[in-house]
Amino acid sequence: MKFRNYLVIIAIAAALVSSHSWASSDSEKQAQALAEYQQHVKNMQSGMAMKTVVIAARKAFMASSAYKPYDGPEVGLQSSLSAAFDSENWQQCLELSKRLLDYSYVSLIGHYTAYACNTELGNSEQAEFHGILTEQIIDAIVADQDGLSPESAFTTLSTPELYMFLGVLGLTATEQGLQEQEGRMFDAMTVHGEGIPEESPVILYFDITEQFKRGFAEEKNEVNNQ
Repeated sequence: MKFRNYLVIIAIAAALVSSHSWASSDSEKQAQALAEYQQHVKNMQSGMAMKTVVIAARKAFMASSAYKPYDGPEVGLQSSLSAAFDSENWQQCLELSKRLLDYSYVSLIGHYTAYACNTELGNSEQAEFHGILTEQIIDAIVADQDGLSPESAFTTLSTPELYMFLGVLGLTATEQGLQEQEGRMFDAMTVHGEGIPEESPVILYFDITEQFKRGFAEEKNEVNNQ
């Protein structure tokens, strides 16, 4: 039965990739999305970090060619970032956060680490700036939803960002499950922590549809190019 479920999920992913909403060959739409994302980034850097701007920037980034949820810096730099924090090497931490933000200026991990490292280095103005953007990105992930059902799911851009989001909120995940509903994919995270007793955990849902189909499409392209 479990194997059958995996086959169903693969079939859904294939359908998502081939749908009109996103296709790996649609380079023109990806280029337009990238240009839109870059304009939003300029607005954010100039201090226009309103929730609507951040949400629009994240949507544009997901639709652009720059979006790499499974092999981008958020995944590749995890161990280096963890080592920098563990050794309290705040300068290296700052350099790594810059690499994350060069990849994605809407990265929760990038802005939160920039906030933390600048705070430790005494760069109060930069810390405040990235702290504000961290809060705006959290608001964009939540987007007035409660996360308690697939219909009211949060939206994260990568698995590392999902775990960072939970960590920033003081939550710990004990179980993770992949679910499909009406053609969309969700991570169902069993969590406890801030305000949620360990003996009474809740399930929070994260819409990972765009992440899932982008990763499946890239894997499909790699196979075709072999």
